[in-house]
Amino acid sequence: MSQNTNVFPVSQAPAKSAGGLDQATVDNYNRLRVQQASRLAAAKAGQLWVGGNPTPGTGIASHAAPTATDGTKPLCMFKNNYAVGTGKNIYLERVKLAVTAAGTNATSSRLYVEKTAQGTERFSSGGSTNLSATTLVANCTGVAPAATSMVMRLGAVVAATDANALLLAKGLVRSIIPKVNDIIILDFGEILETSGATLFDVANTSPVITRMICDPVQLAPGEQLLIHLVNAAQDAASSYELTASWREEG
Repeated sequence: MSQNTNVFPVSQAPAKSAGGLDQATVDNYNRLRVQQASRLAAAKAGQLWVGGNPTPGTGIASHAAPTATDGTKPLCMFKNNYAVGTGKNIYLERVKLAVTAAGTNATSSRLYVEKTAQGTERFSSGGSTNLSATTLVANCTGVAPAATSMVMRLGAVVAATDANALLLAKGLVRSIIPKVNDIIILDFGEILETSGATLFDVANTSPVITRMICDPVQLAPGEQLLIHLVNAAQDAASSYELTASWREEG
């Protein structure tokens, strides 16, 4: 077997063990049954969650003028709300934002992602909270979805600043006003960047898909991740639909 420690033990039953991962099993030849640590393997281990807007096609309005990088007007927030000391870690997999209503007069859009450590609460008010979340479990007949303590907020969220926040990712989304049906995808880890490939066209006047490849991020209990979409010169709110997926371990 190749020297690869990036594997999930996979069992034939979908139920999770108390420690989060299923116990390893063996096949009919007494060989260890393991699988690459992919989204599929996470689903088989009952560790992949998906959440987002409760009503498909219905967006949630952002700030009217999110035009400054002051950290106070994030578009969405993710918090690991498990109790400190439980060891329940959350690993974001993918965040997808779809524009359902475009604001006016925006001249460009930039995105940046920051993380705040446990002990500093960023949320002040606003936004839609506790967006619906379900667990994806392979062969889940008879198995109830596992609960989650991830808290997601989307919209006109008001946040406190954090001078010690870690800047995890940043980039240009649009060089013109955003369009309805634009899609922004953030992939956190396990995605290979390709040199010489054009992933998006920021100046295209038709709807585009913008894909950003971010480094993996772990949210320990109490830690928060904020995604800021700064639309220069915008003076009316845009609306967005959110879909996010993540793993939980511990």
